[in-house]
Amino acid sequence: MKKKGIIIAVCAVAVVAGIGIGARLLRGEGAITAGAETDQIPVNTIRVTPQEIKNSVEFVGQIQPSQSVMVFPKTIATVQKVHVQVGDTVKKGDLLLTLDGSDLESQLKAAQAGYNLALASYEQTVGYGMNNTETQINSSYKSAKISYQEASSSYDKAKSAFKAAQAALDQFNAGSSISADQLVSTYEAKKAQLDKMLPDDPAYAGLLAELNAMKDSYSAAKSLTTAYQQAKSARDSADKMLEAADLQYEAAKEAYHNYQDEGQDATLTIAEAQLASAKASYDAAMKQAEHLNIYAPIDGIVTACSANELEPISTSSPAFIISNDNMMTVEFAVSDRFASAIQEGDLATLYVSGKELPATITEVSQTIDPKTALFVMKASVDNSDSSLKTGTAVTIRVDTQKAFDTLCVPVKCIRYENQQSYVYTVKDGIVSKVFVTTGITDDVNTQILTGLEDGQQVITTWHPNLKDGAQVNVVE
Repeated sequence: MKKKGIIIAVCAVAVVAGIGIGARLLRGEGAITAGAETDQIPVNTIRVTPQEIKNSVEFVGQIQPSQSVMVFPKTIATVQKVHVQVGDTVKKGDLLLTLDGSDLESQLKAAQAGYNLALASYEQTVGYGMNNTETQINSSYKSAKISYQEASSSYDKAKSAFKAAQAALDQFNAGSSISADQLVSTYEAKKAQLDKMLPDDPAYAGLLAELNAMKDSYSAAKSLTTAYQQAKSARDSADKMLEAADLQYEAAKEAYHNYQDEGQDATLTIAEAQLASAKASYDAAMKQAEHLNIYAPIDGIVTACSANELEPISTSSPAFIISNDNMMTVEFAVSDRFASAIQEGDLATLYVSGKELPATITEVSQTIDPKTALFVMKASVDNSDSSLKTGTAVTIRVDTQKAFDTLCVPVKCIRYENQQSYVYTVKDGIVSKVFVTTGITDDVNTQILTGLEDGQQVITTWHPNLKDGAQVNVVE
């Protein structure tokens, strides 16, 4: 009986103890307290601070020289000597081309002779009085008359040659869908485009075939337009010489008649007028002679040359194109979405041949190109080592969105609920779900426009039990 009573007492104690433990578990006391620490979610955080954020876009561009000058002949003549070739480096003032001056030489000699005659007549009039004045006036009158007749004959011949050249050109234009000038300019533009291409360019073969098909028509058109320009130049030159000879003749004739009518009173005035007229004609001829040599207007590299020795040259097409490649220009096009974000002076990065080069935006078009519906932009890049070549396709990276001194968080912090962005913040170990308004996003961070304040802790890690009000343990 005593043993049985002991067993019953032990059981009663166990039951009471069990009831006590269960009650504590229901209240969250006792053993659960030790487990509360293990229920805290380990998280990583960052403190939000103001910083800079940019979003960049890459565009495809093409290298062009920053300075390029077309050199046009100022007179029509046959090329005597080409002193440079494509690829040569030239300095400002270097001789590029010499034209045949045989046609102008006779005109220059005639003008010089007329000037020397007028000068001698003037000096004799001033130095020796009026002795033999009648003889001198008669001689000047006869000489001026002969010069006028020769100039008139030369003009008539030049005029006839011009009409013939014009008729031939008109006949060609009447039988062609486009004018000879248009055909020449189109062919030469396409030829210049082809010269910039590499043979493996997809468009190279097609453009070469197009040029070969145009070659015969181009040659005929080029010959006719050049002949027309030469004939026009010769006519205009002959017209100027005739005008000068006419002035001399009229002055001599007036002097002759005045002397006959009034004697020697007006002799000095007439001599001065003759001298001035002769000098004007001589200066005009000298100016034409100066155009026989063509010089480089800038330092640079000869990138195009259309002149060939012993062939005529026209004033309507450039004989040379000279480019200065110390600084190069990258030309690229952007849509209206990015155009307003790019400003002159913005920095950019150029990617070419495995290199990154700094560039600066120098020109922002305010007008859309109707052919492409894009805005053309230009950036300058240093090329002092001559590594960049004209026509090279490159990639240029430009910042299209920028913000400074703005709050940002890593992209991985942003979560979404019903198309709304939110982040988790933590304070005193308690999580808060905060809805935010986002702005610019780059490869790493996202700009926060509203919802956060400077210094707040934002959770950067993920956990399935992470939610508003959760307890967390900040690991770092």
